[in-house]
Amino acid sequence: MANVPYMSLIRALMYTAIGTQPDIAFAVGALSRFLSNPGRQHWNEVKCVLSYLKGTSDYAICYSSEKSLTGEVISYLCSVGIQLTEGLMKGFCDLDWAGCIDTRCSTSGFVWIMGGGVICWRSKLQTIVALLSTETEYVGATPAVQEVVWLRDLLCELGITDTSLSILNMDNRGVVSLTCRAGDSNWTKHINIHYHFIRSHIESKCIKVQYLLTDEMIMDILMKNLGCTKHNYFVGKLGMVSRLSGSIWT
Repeated sequence: MANVPYMSLIRALMYTAIGTQPDIAFAVGALSRFLSNPGRQHWNEVKCVLSYLKGTSDYAICYSSEKSLTGEVISYLCSVGIQLTEGLMKGFCDLDWAGCIDTRCSTSGFVWIMGGGVICWRSKLQTIVALLSTETEYVGATPAVQEVVWLRDLLCELGITDTSLSILNMDNRGVVSLTCRAGDSNWTKHINIHYHFIRSHIESKCIKVQYLLTDEMIMDILMKNLGCTKHNYFVGKLGMVSRLSGSIWT
């Protein structure tokens, strides 16, 4: 394995996963943990990722006004007298609790979708070991809220004022209750005050956290090894479709 360009190939795949291919983020993240001492199996898995990229080379992220929660940018909507009923952006946040067999750390992440296509995503192995899945997912939701606050500020600078709530979907009812202060107990007192950042933005009417069925949690594609059927289903949910369909592309 000494002459195999494993590290340079993972770097190239990492660039792709961060920039345009969220559907390979989980695989690349898992393979990047073995940069110092990769084995033959890891090299074979990298080649599987390359084969997947070749097979989906005609796929791209599609952004369409018809798929947007508001239809178009706010300035255009206001000009035709349409009122906003939902947030301009919708997000999904989840985790794979204690998924790392070596450290038992959890992988958490989020995606934010606008105009029918994913605009930002993140999947990262947490640096802490949490005893409760609720605690872990609550901690993992904080970066998702930080990201949408920044996105809302960016839209404001571009002249798009979104006064509606940004919807953050989570499949853990305990976390949804905890964000609304309904789940406080002796089990959650030890959570660092830094992670209660999410509550302040819920109270200021910037975001809304709501429960979503696990089967519809798009974040699974960035954190788990899924079967072909479910993987393809979530690829479509991310707004990634073939250029052969003739839609508008980015």
